[in-house]
Amino acid sequence: MGIKRVVDTDFWNDSKVIDYFSPEDKYFMLYLLTNPYTTQLGIYELNIKKAAFETGYSTEALNVLLDRFENKYGMIKYSKKTNEIAIKNYLRHSIIKGGKPVEDLLNKEISNVKDKNLLAFIFSNLSKYDNLNETVNKITEAFCHNNDNDNDNDNDNDDSWYESYNESSRNKPIPYQEIADLYNSICLSFPRLTKLSDARKKAIKARLNTYTIEDFKKLFTMAEQSDFLKGKNDRNWSATFDWLIKDSNMAKVLDGNYKNSKQTTRPKQSNNKFNQFPQRTYTASDYADIERKLINKGL
Repeated sequence: MGIKRVVDTDFWNDSKVIDYFSPEDKYFMLYLLTNPYTTQLGIYELNIKKAAFETGYSTEALNVLLDRFENKYGMIKYSKKTNEIAIKNYLRHSIIKGGKPVEDLLNKEISNVKDKNLLAFIFSNLSKYDNLNETVNKITEAFCHNNDNDNDNDNDNDDSWYESYNESSRNKPIPYQEIADLYNSICLSFPRLTKLSDARKKAIKARLNTYTIEDFKKLFTMAEQSDFLKGKNDRNWSATFDWLIKDSNMAKVLDGNYKNSKQTTRPKQSNNKFNQFPQRTYTASDYADIERKLINKGL
Protein backbone atom coordinates (compact mmCIF):
# COMPACT_ATOMS: atom_id res chain seq x y z
CA MET A 1 0.00 0.00 0.00
CA GLY A 2 1.33 3.44 -0.96
CA ILE A 3 2.27 6.14 1.54
CA LYS A 4 -0.51 8.64 2.20
CA ARG A 5 0.10 12.38 2.34
CA VAL A 6 -2.36 14.97 3.65
CA VAL A 7 -3.34 17.91 1.43
CA ASP A 8 -5.80 20.30 3.06
CA THR A 9 -8.77 21.21 0.85
CA ASP A 10 -8.20 24.83 1.90
CA PHE A 11 -5.30 24.76 -0.54
CA TRP A 12 -7.82 25.61 -3.28
CA ASN A 13 -9.36 28.46 -1.27
CA ASP A 14 -6.09 30.11 -0.34
CA SER A 15 -6.03 33.70 -1.59
CA LYS A 16 -2.50 33.43 -2.94
CA VAL A 17 -3.29 30.27 -4.87
CA ILE A 18 -6.34 31.96 -6.37
CA ASP A 19 -4.76 35.32 -7.12
CA TYR A 20 -1.18 34.47 -8.05
CA PHE A 21 -0.73 30.82 -8.96
CA SER A 22 -0.68 29.78 -12.60
CA PRO A 23 -1.90 26.27 -13.51
CA GLU A 24 1.76 25.21 -13.61
CA ASP A 25 2.28 26.58 -10.09
CA LYS A 26 -0.67 24.60 -8.71
CA TYR A 27 0.49 21.41 -10.40
CA PHE A 28 4.06 21.84 -9.17
CA MET A 29 2.97 22.60 -5.59
CA LEU A 30 0.81 19.47 -5.48
CA TYR A 31 3.76 17.49 -6.82
CA LEU A 32 6.01 18.84 -4.03
CA LEU A 33 3.40 17.85 -1.44
CA THR A 34 2.66 14.34 -2.72
CA ASN A 35 5.61 12.93 -4.69
CA PRO A 36 7.11 9.57 -3.60
CA TYR A 37 10.13 11.18 -1.91
CA THR A 38 8.22 13.35 0.58
CA THR A 39 8.61 12.92 4.33
CA GLN A 40 6.45 13.82 7.31
CA LEU A 41 8.97 16.55 8.11
CA GLY A 42 8.64 18.23 4.72
CA ILE A 43 12.36 18.04 3.98
CA TYR A 44 13.58 15.49 1.44
CA GLU A 45 16.00 14.95 -1.44
CA LEU A 46 14.64 16.03 -4.80
CA ASN A 47 16.42 14.79 -7.90
CA ILE A 48 15.78 17.33 -10.66
CA LYS A 49 15.98 14.80 -13.50
CA LYS A 50 13.54 12.43 -11.79
CA ALA A 51 11.17 15.28 -10.97
CA ALA A 52 11.30 16.43 -14.59
CA PHE A 53 10.48 12.92 -15.81
CA GLU A 54 7.60 12.50 -13.34
CA THR A 55 6.02 15.90 -14.02
CA GLY A 56 6.63 15.94 -17.76
CA TYR A 57 8.62 19.18 -17.57
CA SER A 58 12.15 19.77 -18.81
CA THR A 59 14.94 20.15 -16.26
CA GLU A 60 15.17 23.81 -17.27
CA ALA A 61 11.48 24.32 -16.49
CA LEU A 62 11.90 22.57 -13.12
CA ASN A 63 14.75 24.90 -12.21
CA VAL A 64 12.64 27.91 -13.14
CA LEU A 65 9.79 26.66 -10.94
CA LEU A 66 12.13 26.00 -8.02
CA ASP A 67 13.55 29.50 -8.33
CA ARG A 68 10.06 31.02 -8.49
CA PHE A 69 8.81 29.14 -5.42
CA GLU A 70 11.93 29.98 -3.43
CA ASN A 71 12.71 33.57 -4.39
CA LYS A 72 9.30 34.91 -5.42
CA TYR A 73 6.82 32.98 -3.27
CA GLY A 74 9.19 32.15 -0.39
CA MET A 75 7.44 28.81 0.13
CA ILE A 76 10.42 26.48 -0.19
CA LYS A 77 14.17 26.41 0.28
CA TYR A 78 16.32 24.29 -2.02
CA SER A 79 19.85 23.22 -1.15
CA LYS A 80 21.93 22.80 -4.30
CA LYS A 81 24.80 21.23 -2.39
CA THR A 82 22.65 18.39 -1.01
CA ASN A 83 19.71 18.44 -3.48
CA GLU A 84 17.33 18.71 -0.53
CA ILE A 85 14.13 20.72 -0.50
CA ALA A 86 12.23 22.11 2.50
CA ILE A 87 8.55 23.08 2.28
CA LYS A 88 7.97 25.94 4.65
CA ASN A 89 4.55 25.14 6.13
CA TYR A 90 4.37 21.42 5.46
CA LEU A 91 4.37 20.41 9.14
CA ARG A 92 1.47 22.74 9.91
CA HIS A 93 -0.82 20.54 7.84
CA SER A 94 0.82 17.11 7.41
CA ILE A 95 0.36 15.82 10.98
CA ILE A 96 -3.22 15.12 12.05
CA LYS A 97 -2.56 12.82 15.02
CA GLY A 98 0.61 13.00 17.08
CA GLY A 99 2.05 10.85 19.83
CA LYS A 100 5.32 9.08 20.58
CA PRO A 101 5.57 7.16 17.27
CA VAL A 102 5.14 10.37 15.27
CA GLU A 103 7.63 12.19 17.50
CA ASP A 104 10.19 9.43 17.02
CA LEU A 105 9.66 9.48 13.26
CA LEU A 106 10.14 13.26 13.06
CA ASN A 107 13.30 13.09 15.19
CA LYS A 108 14.66 10.39 12.91
CA GLU A 109 13.91 12.45 9.80
CA ILE A 110 15.51 15.51 11.43
CA SER A 111 18.70 13.54 12.03
CA ASN A 112 18.74 12.48 8.35
CA VAL A 113 18.69 16.05 7.02
CA LYS A 114 22.08 16.88 5.52
CA ASP A 115 21.75 20.65 5.19
CA LYS A 116 20.84 21.83 8.70
CA ASN A 117 19.97 25.31 7.40
CA LEU A 118 16.77 23.77 6.04
CA LEU A 119 15.74 22.83 9.59
CA ALA A 120 16.15 26.43 10.73
CA PHE A 121 14.06 27.54 7.75
CA ILE A 122 11.23 25.19 8.80
CA PHE A 123 11.21 25.57 12.59
CA SER A 124 11.89 29.30 12.90
CA ASN A 125 8.70 29.78 10.90
CA LEU A 126 6.65 27.22 12.87
CA SER A 127 7.66 28.78 16.18
CA LYS A 128 5.42 31.78 15.45
CA TYR A 129 2.22 29.74 15.50
CA ASP A 130 0.26 28.79 18.61
CA ASN A 131 -2.19 26.40 16.94
CA LEU A 132 0.23 23.62 16.02
CA ASN A 133 -0.36 19.93 16.58
CA GLU A 134 0.88 19.05 20.09
CA THR A 135 3.63 16.78 18.80
CA VAL A 136 4.74 19.28 16.16
CA ASN A 137 4.78 22.03 18.77
CA LYS A 138 6.96 19.89 21.08
CA ILE A 139 9.45 19.17 18.29
CA THR A 140 9.50 22.84 17.29
CA GLU A 141 10.13 24.09 20.83
CA ALA A 142 12.91 21.56 21.32
CA PHE A 143 14.64 22.61 18.11
CA CYS A 144 14.34 26.33 18.83
CA HIS A 145 15.63 25.83 22.37
CA ASN A 146 18.68 23.98 21.12
CA ASN A 147 19.28 26.22 18.12
CA ASP A 148 19.23 29.91 18.82
CA ASN A 149 19.34 30.69 15.13
CA ASP A 150 16.68 32.83 13.50
CA ASN A 151 16.21 32.61 9.77
CA ASP A 152 16.68 36.10 8.35
CA ASN A 153 14.63 35.32 5.27
CA ASP A 154 11.35 34.54 7.06
CA ASN A 155 8.09 36.34 6.42
CA ASP A 156 6.15 35.27 9.49
CA ASN A 157 3.08 37.48 9.72
CA ASP A 158 0.75 35.68 7.32
CA ASP A 159 -1.49 32.84 8.55
CA SER A 160 -1.93 31.46 5.05
CA TRP A 161 -0.16 28.35 3.78
CA TYR A 162 2.22 30.51 1.83
CA GLU A 163 4.00 33.23 3.85
CA SER A 164 5.91 34.65 0.97
CA TYR A 165 5.11 38.23 0.08
CA ASN A 166 6.68 41.46 1.20
CA GLU A 167 4.60 43.11 3.92
CA SER A 168 4.82 46.60 2.47
CA SER A 169 3.54 45.48 -0.93
CA ARG A 170 0.78 43.49 0.77
CA ASN A 171 -0.50 46.62 2.53
CA LYS A 172 -0.13 48.95 -0.44
CA PRO A 173 -3.52 50.02 -1.87
CA ILE A 174 -4.31 48.44 -5.21
CA PRO A 175 -4.92 51.13 -7.90
CA TYR A 176 -8.14 49.69 -9.30
CA GLN A 177 -9.68 53.07 -10.18
CA GLU A 178 -6.47 54.42 -11.69
CA ILE A 179 -6.35 51.50 -14.12
CA ALA A 180 -10.04 51.91 -14.95
CA ASP A 181 -9.50 55.63 -15.63
CA LEU A 182 -6.51 54.85 -17.86
CA TYR A 183 -8.63 52.49 -19.91
CA ASN A 184 -11.49 54.97 -20.31
CA SER A 185 -9.16 57.83 -21.27
CA ILE A 186 -7.09 55.85 -23.80
CA CYS A 187 -9.41 53.19 -25.25
CA LEU A 188 -11.97 55.58 -26.72
CA SER A 189 -12.94 53.11 -29.45
CA PHE A 190 -13.92 50.41 -26.96
CA PRO A 191 -16.95 50.02 -24.67
CA ARG A 192 -16.60 52.32 -21.68
CA LEU A 193 -15.86 50.72 -18.31
CA THR A 194 -18.56 51.81 -15.85
CA LYS A 195 -18.23 49.35 -12.96
CA LEU A 196 -15.33 47.71 -11.19
CA SER A 197 -16.85 44.38 -10.21
CA ASP A 198 -15.18 41.97 -7.78
CA ALA A 199 -14.16 39.77 -10.71
CA ARG A 200 -12.47 42.70 -12.44
CA LYS A 201 -10.69 43.76 -9.25
CA LYS A 202 -9.48 40.19 -8.79
CA ALA A 203 -8.10 40.12 -12.35
CA ILE A 204 -6.38 43.51 -11.91
CA LYS A 205 -4.83 42.40 -8.64
CA ALA A 206 -3.51 39.22 -10.26
CA ARG A 207 -2.00 41.11 -13.22
CA LEU A 208 -0.25 43.57 -10.89
CA ASN A 209 1.73 40.65 -9.54
CA THR A 210 3.52 40.63 -12.91
CA TYR A 211 2.87 43.99 -14.56
CA THR A 212 3.12 47.66 -13.59
CA ILE A 213 0.83 50.66 -14.12
CA GLU A 214 3.02 51.62 -17.09
CA ASP A 215 2.42 48.19 -18.60
CA PHE A 216 -1.33 48.75 -18.34
CA LYS A 217 -0.95 52.14 -20.03
CA LYS A 218 1.06 50.52 -22.83
CA LEU A 219 -1.56 47.75 -23.12
CA PHE A 220 -4.43 50.22 -23.57
CA THR A 221 -2.43 52.36 -26.01
CA MET A 222 -1.52 49.38 -28.20
CA ALA A 223 -5.12 48.15 -28.11
CA GLU A 224 -6.43 51.55 -29.23
CA GLN A 225 -3.96 51.52 -32.13
CA SER A 226 -4.99 48.02 -33.28
CA ASP A 227 -7.61 47.90 -36.05
CA PHE A 228 -8.14 44.20 -35.42
CA LEU A 229 -8.99 44.67 -31.73
CA LYS A 230 -11.35 47.53 -32.64
CA GLY A 231 -13.47 45.29 -34.88
CA LYS A 232 -11.83 45.33 -38.30
CA ASN A 233 -11.76 41.56 -38.68
CA ASP A 234 -13.83 38.92 -40.45
CA ARG A 235 -16.02 38.41 -37.35
CA ASN A 236 -16.63 42.10 -36.58
CA TRP A 237 -15.43 41.22 -33.07
CA SER A 238 -14.08 43.87 -30.72
CA ALA A 239 -12.03 43.45 -27.57
CA THR A 240 -13.30 44.53 -24.17
CA PHE A 241 -11.67 45.59 -20.90
CA ASP A 242 -12.21 42.07 -19.49
CA TRP A 243 -10.59 40.50 -22.55
CA LEU A 244 -7.60 42.85 -22.45
CA ILE A 245 -6.71 42.19 -18.78
CA LYS A 246 -6.87 38.41 -19.12
CA ASP A 247 -3.34 37.10 -18.48
CA SER A 248 -2.73 35.40 -21.84
CA ASN A 249 -4.38 38.21 -23.85
CA MET A 250 -2.46 40.97 -22.06
CA ALA A 251 0.80 39.20 -22.85
CA LYS A 252 -0.11 38.82 -26.54
CA VAL A 253 -1.10 42.46 -26.95
CA LEU A 254 2.08 43.69 -25.26
CA ASP A 255 4.11 41.32 -27.45
CA GLY A 256 2.72 43.14 -30.50
CA ASN A 257 0.61 40.29 -31.87
CA TYR A 258 -2.23 42.66 -32.77
CA LYS A 259 -0.28 45.48 -34.38
CA ASN A 260 -1.59 46.69 -37.73
CA SER A 261 0.16 45.04 -40.66
CA LYS A 262 2.22 47.36 -42.86
CA GLN A 263 0.50 48.28 -46.15
CA THR A 264 2.57 47.85 -49.31
CA THR A 265 2.79 50.96 -51.51
CA ARG A 266 1.11 50.53 -54.88
CA PRO A 267 3.06 51.72 -57.94
CA LYS A 268 1.83 55.01 -59.37
CA GLN A 269 -0.37 54.42 -62.41
CA SER A 270 0.27 56.15 -65.70
CA ASN A 271 -2.33 58.43 -67.31
CA ASN A 272 -1.88 56.40 -70.51
CA LYS A 273 -4.70 53.85 -70.41
CA PHE A 274 -2.81 51.54 -72.77
CA ASN A 275 0.02 51.16 -70.27
CA GLN A 276 -2.41 50.17 -67.52
CA PHE A 277 -2.73 46.67 -69.00
CA PRO A 278 -0.41 43.95 -67.64
CA GLN A 279 2.88 44.12 -69.50
CA ARG A 280 4.72 41.07 -70.79
CA THR A 281 8.44 40.73 -70.23
CA TYR A 282 10.43 39.58 -73.29
CA THR A 283 13.78 37.81 -73.28
CA ALA A 284 16.47 37.87 -75.99
CA SER A 285 15.31 34.49 -77.30
CA ASP A 286 11.73 35.85 -77.53
CA TYR A 287 12.92 38.71 -79.72
CA ALA A 288 14.93 36.32 -81.93
CA ASP A 289 11.88 34.07 -82.35
CA ILE A 290 9.69 37.04 -83.31
CA GLU A 291 12.29 38.23 -85.84
CA ARG A 292 12.46 34.75 -87.42
CA LYS A 293 8.66 34.58 -87.78
CA LEU A 294 8.51 37.99 -89.41
CA ILE A 295 11.23 37.06 -91.92
CA ASN A 296 9.46 33.84 -92.85
CA LYS A 297 6.30 35.77 -93.54
CA GLY A 298 8.25 38.05 -95.88
CA LEU A 299 7.59 41.20 -93.91
